[in-house]
Formats: sequence, structure tokens, C-alpha cells
Amino acid sequence: SWPLLTVLTLIATFVRFWQVTTLPPECLDAECEQALRLAEGMGPMTLFGGLARVLFASTGEGLASLRWSGALLGSLAIPAFYLAARRWTLPPGALLVTALLAFSPWHLLGSRSSDPASALPLLLSLLLWTLVGALSAPRSATPRPSLWLYGVSAALLLIVLVNELWSLARMAPAEADFALLAALLQPTGGATALLFADPPWTHILALALGLLGLGYAIRNGYRARFALLLVVSILMTILGTRFGLAELSHILALLTPLYLLAALALDRLFDQIQQNWRILVRPAYLLGVVLSAVVLIGWRDSARLFDQLGSLSTAGLTPEQAAISRYLAQELQTGEAAAVTLYAPAVILNSASLRLSANPQALADRFRPLEAALADLARGASGELRFLIPAEEAQWLDLLRQLFPDAQTVVHTDDESGHRLFTAVTITPAVWEARQGLLGAVITDNEGQYPLPAGPLTWNWRVEPPLTLFWQGILLAPVSGDYGFGVAGVNPNADRFTLHLDGQLLLDAGQGHLEKVIPLATGLYRIDVLYRADTVPSGNSSAPNGSQAPLAVRWRPPGAEWDVVPQDALLSASLPPAGLSATYYGNPSWEGPPLETRKEWIITSPAGLPLPYSGRWQGQIAAPRAGDYHFAILADGPVHLRIAGQPLIFGDAPAEGEPLLSESLIYLNKGWYEFDLRFAPATERPTLRLVWQPAGSAPVTLASPYVAPVIAGATGAPPAPPPTPLLDERLGNDDFALSQVLSGAEPEVRFPVTGLPLLPFVLQWQSGEGCGNDDRLLNQPHGVLIDPARNRILVADTANRRVVLFDWQGTLVGTIQDERFEEPFDLAAGQDGTPLLLDALAQQIFRLDLAAGVAEPLLAGTSFYRPRGLAVDPMGNLLVADTGGGRIAMLQNNGVQTGQFGGPETALAHGQPVDVLAAGAYLWAVTAEDGRLWRLDTGGAITAVQPTNTLNGPHLAGLPDGSFFLSDPGRSLVLYHTPAGQPRGQMVVPGSLLLPTGVAATLLDERVYLAVVDSGNCTLSWWAAPVTALPR
Repeated sequence: SWPLLTVLTLIATFVRFWQVTTLPPECLDAECEQALRLAEGMGPMTLFGGLARVLFASTGEGLASLRWSGALLGSLAIPAFYLAARRWTLPPGALLVTALLAFSPWHLLGSRSSDPASALPLLLSLLLWTLVGALSAPRSATPRPSLWLYGVSAALLLIVLVNELWSLARMAPAEADFALLAALLQPTGGATALLFADPPWTHILALALGLLGLGYAIRNGYRARFALLLVVSILMTILGTRFGLAELSHILALLTPLYLLAALALDRLFDQIQQNWRILVRPAYLLGVVLSAVVLIGWRDSARLFDQLGSLSTAGLTPEQAAISRYLAQELQTGEAAAVTLYAPAVILNSASLRLSANPQALADRFRPLEAALADLARGASGELRFLIPAEEAQWLDLLRQLFPDAQTVVHTDDESGHRLFTAVTITPAVWEARQGLLGAVITDNEGQYPLPAGPLTWNWRVEPPLTLFWQGILLAPVSGDYGFGVAGVNPNADRFTLHLDGQLLLDAGQGHLEKVIPLATGLYRIDVLYRADTVPSGNSSAPNGSQAPLAVRWRPPGAEWDVVPQDALLSASLPPAGLSATYYGNPSWEGPPLETRKEWIITSPAGLPLPYSGRWQGQIAAPRAGDYHFAILADGPVHLRIAGQPLIFGDAPAEGEPLLSESLIYLNKGWYEFDLRFAPATERPTLRLVWQPAGSAPVTLASPYVAPVIAGATGAPPAPPPTPLLDERLGNDDFALSQVLSGAEPEVRFPVTGLPLLPFVLQWQSGEGCGNDDRLLNQPHGVLIDPARNRILVADTANRRVVLFDWQGTLVGTIQDERFEEPFDLAAGQDGTPLLLDALAQQIFRLDLAAGVAEPLLAGTSFYRPRGLAVDPMGNLLVADTGGGRIAMLQNNGVQTGQFGGPETALAHGQPVDVLAAGAYLWAVTAEDGRLWRLDTGGAITAVQPTNTLNGPHLAGLPDGSFFLSDPGRSLVLYHTPAGQPRGQMVVPGSLLLPTGVAATLLDERVYLAVVDSGNCTLSWWAAPVTALPR
């Protein structure tokens, strides 16, 4: 077996050292940080760390030293494991299981990924070999040298092993309980993602054999060496789960006991095979065949592992970011970067992989974070600038293209797949100079138009009035502070002059505002200047020969004197008013003097500042159309979001720094709203991503045109940005849209529509004197129906198990009772006007005969579970809100089901539908637990009412034109909606409505009558308003 072991060890050494410094091409997991610590003379005082320091002293290569150390320790573990296996098995079994270990992707990965735990299999194997040797040494009065040798060696190895385990990287104990099982069965994420969703054959074989061997070891546990193996297996498991070894480290700690258990099973299996086949095949040949099969299986798994290794990218970086990191490293090596300022995302500049490629001073001199690019541009460009934009950061690319359409753009793609990795946008000094100044023109009344040359914001009257002059572009604010703006050469009594910053009015000659001081943060601002002159300003010569006092727009930056706005403070780019004021603090609580204030067009992770720090983004956000706005933030630190003064998200720091997703939803009318976002990063590479789903649209990253700063001292709002694209044209239009619910998960915070105009309904009468089971009283009433043909109002008196009839003056004129009524809940009129009753507990629909006072059950072709709502469409079909079934069931008038909306596990089911309505051409439903109003044919919805329980949930009532009313029990009001579903008014009567649930409406003599059942105070009220008073 020794020659075979030698060959096997050489092969194992080859696969561990083959392209070890270039495969994987980038750092894995914590490799880069370890390499940096190694270069700085730090690192763990372990066998792995000591070997790496020795190699680094010889080579000066940090990453290579780490990988060579892991590969060397992994190679030495192969013969050491064989020695340990021989303590329990015969040579064939030991050799076969050693072959399994030699090609195990677990062990290969640990040997090639600079994992400090790569020494564990070697140390454990040697420790077990020496311990069993000591246990097996013959006993005598005078101890033999071999016993002393084994004992001392075992003690030394145990000390080294304990130190190794103590020094390993740790993770949270709560996670460690599940890490082992996840890693063995289907590991995902990190380095162990290389173990494939389809596990390698060698893993399956090792686990199966290990399980068999475990049984054999337990059966022989009374023997010392087997008891030792069981104890070591248990200890390694406990060490990982209770002391928090990292995932791959835990696997490496268990490899030795696992494969030794597999050796027990393999030894017995091979012995049985040998017994059965030795007459036909010599044992040596049989061993060669089995060993060859194991090597072939292992080689296949090793090849798959190498394919995976080749596709890995730098730890913590996406493939696109890793490509930028390699580009930057190459630029440093070629020296070209010395003449170019390179901008890249801060997460790349802060990565240990890039820091390994250059000293800190070189990085500081040549590289700048992309997040600070606009602030740098505001201070003026110097030399050539190159922006490296990852493929997933499309907003940055669009912004730079709008600012500098003549900039050189180079797209870098993956050589194999052609996938776009990043785009390099280069701004040369010539491009920068060509864009300085504003776009401007003078237009005379005789339709002559003269472009203005780039230069300072001044004009010398070279055209005869009447005329109109405009400038448009970008103002560069180089520092944060108070800026003064003014205008000279304007006749405030005759001329029109306005200056807007980011769409907000700052100077206005008509209002006498010719000078103003405002605070601005460092950044880029949209500037619009409009001047209209019908005559030469008073006091100027009438001849337009340039002798008049020129029109001049002046400013006073912080610490400077008044002067004409110069050309180098302007850019001729047409950008919409956008961006937010970002303030950074040197603490995690958004307090004290700020470290920096700047205007940012894109909300992104504020990496680059020393921890601890926090950031706050303030301004306004546009709702391009009325409807629901869903916000989701992925962050790894405390994050707070307020919109329109409402606290939408208030998330604390997630456990262990893992990014946490927080969601909220708010109904907004069309317009601009206050925006306030706060974030306190928990790591040096923070995660902050804000996604919104505008009304009627798909979820996307919040784009800069939909946020704008608030300019203190300016008036007015920026122009409304264009509406976001609709997912479905049936959802709405540019003024209002429903939103498709794209997931069943509900936001933690929901804000339904508020601030609607009051409807002028007047109370006609109210019936009810409290709740009770007296014949004159109602008890938990819910549904209500207006019967114009009989001048009756029907109420489902739920707790009294009856239907009560009122006349139109509010007098109780009769009841319908039936022993089959269990929980009469809602009412509707059939196509022929026959009243229908839905019983939630009996789960039955009844036809009511008002003249005879009896009920007849309708045989339905389906079953319900606690249905709460009933309606009839214009074709006579029945619509049932099957609350417990999470659906809207559609039945013919004979009870046969023809279809349904929703069903188990749908978003409609999660909200629990409690009522349904056929209004005009559309079918509507309302769900109680999420407060949503649904248009069923599109799946579109809005958050219309306060979420409540299904017993006292909201109900619907329609009008002939398709508009409808919706009760909101949680807020004690009734809403009015247009036929498209847009809420346009509300009926609020403090003291009269406590828990309005059932509603019914009718139109008579140009007046709208509304019947409202209050389940809280057990009343029926009758309201009226002119139909012309309803908003359209």
C-alpha cells in the first residue's frame, strides 16, 4: 500500500498546488483581509499563520503565501490521515478512504481558499494517530519509549489543536446550530456555494459510508479506540455549533472524524467484496479496480470544483464590481492612472482586494469614490476624469451622459458571455471646457432668435427691445454655505425677470425680489433665467450700442464678494430639477455638527467615511399620479424613512449586520411631498438600497427625477416629472392608477388615503337606541339593502339572527326570522329585485319574500368558509366574498359556480375579502386585513381603508354611474370613489358614526341617499346630498 499511497499523495499535492495562486482569480471570503494583515505583520498565532508568515518573508506575496500555506497543509494531511485510518482499518480500507479525502471538494476548497482551518485535518489526524498509538502501546512495569513518544506527541498536538480552534473566525452561535446541516445538505452562499446544489458524488459516498461507520463505531463503543473516535466526532460537532466556527471551518473540523467513520464502513465492505471475489480476482487487482473507480469519481468532482473556482469573484463584490477592481489594479500597474482621476464605487475602493494592489497613498491620489463625483464636479474639474459605472448602476450612466454627451464611452464586457460588466466614461479637459457656460438665446418680437455665447451671466443690450432672453443649464456650488443671488440692469416696474433654482422661484422682479441669500449644499443645481424687456431700462441710453448698463446675474459664494456668475461656475446641460440634500454626521445618531453636506442626485450606500457615522437625505419626493406608493429599503444598519411627515420605516440595526428588508405603503395624491431618509451604516461596506413601486408601475430603484431638494428661501414647487410607465393601461391614467400587488407579503406600515374633501351629506334620521336582543333594537348589525320598489330598507341584524325591515322614515315595520339563520351578514338585490341574504355561519344564500316574511335557501354548487359579502352583477350572476376561502366566487342565479378571483395563497386571500360590488363595467372587492380596494379584472388595488378584522370589515355600495361608496370602520367614516376607483371625498360625522360597516346607496330625484349601518352603536342612519355635490 505504501507505493500506492505515495502516488496518491503526489496526485493530491498536484491538484492542491495546480494554479493555486490564479484559481480562483480573486480573493475568496476573508482572504484579502488576511493578506493585508499578513503584509502588515499581523495574523493569527497558529500553524497556518506561522507558515504563511515564513512564506511571506521569502516571497513578499501575501495572497500567494496564504494559498501556498493552505495547499501545503492540505497535502500533508493526506498521508497523515492514512496513518490515522490505519489505527482502525486494514491497509486497503485506509487507502480507499484516503483517496476519497484526497479528491473531496470540501478538503480541496479548504486547501485552496486560504482558510486558517486548513490545518485542522492534519492536526486531528496526527493527534488521533498518536493517541491510539499511546492507547495501543503494551503495558509493563517500565513504560516503553514508544508510549512516552506517543504520549508527549499527543499532548503537544492537543495544545496546537486547541490554539488553532480558538483562533478561528467565529459567527453567531444561533446561526451555527443550522450551519452544519445547511452546508452538508445544500450549502449556499460564501465559499461553500462551491459545493453545488447538485452535491458531488464523493460527498454522497462519504456521507453514506460515514453513517454506516457510525453504527459500527457505536456497536463497538466499549473498545477504547472506537470510543475515542466517537468522542472526537461529538466534540468537533459541539465546537462548531456552540463556539461558532465559520461554516467551512466547521466542515474541515469534521472531515477527519467523518472520513474515519467512512473508513470503518469501507473496510468492512471491501472485506466482504474480497471474500466473495477472491476466487476469481486477486485481492491486489480488486483493490486497484476499486481505487481507480474512486480516483475517477474524485477527479470528476475536482474538475467541477475548478470550473466553479474560475468563476468566483472578489469577496463581497458582484462580478461587475470585481471587473472594475481588476481594471483599477491594471491601471495602477501600467501607470496610466497617474494622469487620470478614476471614479469607482466606494465599495470597490474599500475592498481588501484593491488595497492589496496599491499602497494607501496611491489609492488616495488616483482614485475617488463615485458617490462623491458630483460634489467633486461642483468644485471644478482638473485633468482627465474617468468614471467606472457598474452595469447595475444605470442611473449614474444616464446622469453623466446628460451632463457630458460628448464624453468618450467604452463598454467593457465579459469575454465569454458578452455580458456588460461596466462602462468607462472619460471626460477630458476639452470636453469639460466645451460644456462650461449656459445654453441661452435672445428672442425678439419679430421672431428673430440669437444664441448667446458661453460666458458669464451678463448681457450688453445688443438687440433692440421688445425681447425675451433666457439662460438654462447647471449651476456649480463648490462649497456648502450661504449664497447670495441678485440681478442688476433690470427695471422692476416694467421688466419681467425670474430666476429659478431646481424649479423653485428665487428672484422675481415683479414681486420686488431682486436679491436673496439662501443656503446651498455642495453640488449641481438646475438654473433657469428668464428676462422680458419691452423697453430699455430707465436711465439707460436708448441706442442699443452696448453703452447701457448690462443685464447681470450676480452671486456671492461663501467667503467671497459679489460678482457676475462666472462661466466656470456653469455647465450647459439640460437636467431636470432633481436630487436631495445629504448631510453626514460623525456619529450614528444624526446629531452634532455635520462632517459634510452635499447635494446628491442618487441615493446610495454612503461608504468612504470612517465609522461610526450617519447620513440624512432631505428634500421632496414626487407622486407623479395619485395612488399607492410602496417603499422597500434593504439596509444593514438603522434606517428611518418619513414621507409627508408619516413614519413609513423605522428599522433598527439588524442582527449580525445582515441586510434587513423593511417595507411600507402610503396612498399619495398627485404632487410633491416632504422626504426624510436617515441611515447609520454598521459596516465599512454598508448596504443601502431604496426601491419604490409608484402607483400603477413596477418596482424600481428610486430615480433622481422624482426627488428634489427644498431650497430654503425659494417659493413654489419644481415642475412635475413625467408619470412612470403603467404596467397595464387598465390600471389607470396620468392622474390616478391602481397598483398591482406583486407579492403576498404585506408591508409593516400602511397609510390609507387621507385629507379628502368632506361630502355635504345631511342626516335625515337615525334609528336605534343602543344594542340588545329586544325586538326594537339591533345587535351587531352589518349588511344593509335599499329596496326602492317597496320603499323599504333591510338590515342584517347579525347577533339577533334576523333581517329587520325599516320604512323610509326610519320606522321598524317588520322582521324576517328563520331557524336556519345562524349569522345573517350581508344583503343584495337579485336581477329581478328579490332581496338575497348571505349567512356567514350557515354559509348559505337565502331568497327573501318580504310579503310572506319567509326565506328560501338557494342551493349553491360550491361551499364557502365564513363568507362576508354578497353582490349581483348586471347579468344576474351572484358574487360572494368567500372570506375564509380567500376568493370572490361567481355563481349563476341557480347556484352553479362559473369562476372565481383569488384563492389560497393569493394576495387577495392574504387580505381576506369581506365584500364585493359590481359597479358599472367593473367588479370591485375590499379586503379587511390589509385595507385594500381591488379591481378584480386587473388585479389592481389601492390601500383605501384602515385595516381591521373581518367581522366588522368595510363594505361597498354602488351608484348607477359606476361610482361607489366604501365604509371605513377603523376610521369611522365613509369614502366616495369615482368609477375608476379613485377616492375623491369622505363623509365624517364625529359622534354619529362609530363603527360604520354596511352601506347602501340609491339615486332619487337628483339626490343621493345613503344608508349606513353602524355595528358599534347598533344604528341605521339615512343621509342625503345633491348628486351634483359629488366630486368627479
